[in-house]
Amino acid sequence: MFKHFLPFPLNRTLWGGLALGSATALCIALYYQYIQEAAPCILCVYIRLAFLCTFLFSLLQSLYAEYKALVVILMMGNIVSAFWGIQIAYELFDLQTNPPLMATCSFSPDFWLPLEQWAPWFFLPTGSCTDEATYIIGLSMASWSLIGFGLHLVTLLLSITFPSSQKLNNR
Repeated sequence: MFKHFLPFPLNRTLWGGLALGSATALCIALYYQYIQEAAPCILCVYIRLAFLCTFLFSLLQSLYAEYKALVVILMMGNIVSAFWGIQIAYELFDLQTNPPLMATCSFSPDFWLPLEQWAPWFFLPTGSCTDEATYIIGLSMASWSLIGFGLHLVTLLLSITFPSSQKLNNR
């Protein structure tokens, strides 16, 4: 049925690498929160959610690469998550580089599920969006998030443009 529908690659290594990159970003965020004591703002928490989504979509693509219909759905979710991550990271970058006079941000996330209650250690914002930015090798966390999501998205789009030549089983 999906024989001629979007020739997505079946490269498990590619999806595993994208999942590993997203997991690394999440680990770095938790390191800075709990070891370096940098309180995450609401936008930081949304960025975490976007990285978590890209991680889960990439991991599932890696695990179920032979099911083309599922891969198509996961690819769309992955692309949407990466775009959303870029949007949120840019918003945080802009707030940090051009802070308004009276900037405030919410401490109450607007999730579709009560994630901040289920995993407050991961999803509960405790800092302000205009707090001094944390820098790694001269770039803010928002900048690194932009780079990470951008690389993730470019990799996804290139994988669609130049799919692998592996054949699918009819499943």
